[in-house]
Amino acid sequence: MKPMKRAFLAVVVQALVLLLPLSGTPGAPRPLCIPVEYKTSPFFLHFKGTGAPTLVVVHGGFSSTKRSALFCQKFAQVFGERYNVVSVDYRFSSIGGGEMVDLLRGIQLARERLGTPPRRIFIMGASHGAYLALMAGAKVQVGGVVDGYGPTYWPMQLEYVKKFRPRVFKKWRIYMAISRGACREAGLKFHQCLVERSVITPANLKGLDEPVLILHGKKDRLVPVEESRRLARKLREQGRDVTFKVFGDKGHGFPLWEGEPLEAIKRFLGKRAARG
Repeated sequence: MKPMKRAFLAVVVQALVLLLPLSGTPGAPRPLCIPVEYKTSPFFLHFKGTGAPTLVVVHGGFSSTKRSALFCQKFAQVFGERYNVVSVDYRFSSIGGGEMVDLLRGIQLARERLGTPPRRIFIMGASHGAYLALMAGAKVQVGGVVDGYGPTYWPMQLEYVKKFRPRVFKKWRIYMAISRGACREAGLKFHQCLVERSVITPANLKGLDEPVLILHGKKDRLVPVEESRRLARKLREQGRDVTFKVFGDKGHGFPLWEGEPLEAIKRFLGKRAARG
């Protein structure tokens, strides 16, 4: 995209953010985030400025517009004075299918519409969103990835949940059925498909060469902390820049925008956000 066109589109976005009130009442405060669409994929956007560093954030769980809006709001409250925030309202799809397409478009939106250089784009996810963030980091060059208790090896993850969290596993049945169908269409057996769509494969680890911050709770009973420990070990074996923090008092689903996790993220972003 030509620089003049990119700058013009960024000005349009900024104008929308400045003019759109929180409600229809004149004089109401402008919202931190507004819904936008890019190549048919929906997002919530907090716009700081053209060329500013951008956080592309991904919520956990199933597809949820409500969670996407919440993630944008929370991260904008903490980082909005310095960063653009793009929260991905990803579609319900197979593992690593359409949901990954939406995330990659969010990264492209940051580059092409917000004018953020790749090294100043940071992908940040929680739980399933962390899985997507890691996989996206393996596919495109960004400034860094923050992994909040994300699953890294699907065969292990599904066996664990099936054995220890059967009620959760039942909720995943539709997701698994869609994923099985997508794997059949790709000509792959389900187990092999799950392996290939896991973070810990030689190909994905090779692509995941940007700095990575891994945050996990020792008391996590949904995604075992061993998954993150294994990822950190494999990245270190390849000489990668990885920071792994375990919080002894936390389980699964802790917020990334407050307390110790937030401080760890601030330190991680610190010097890296200044790079061009």
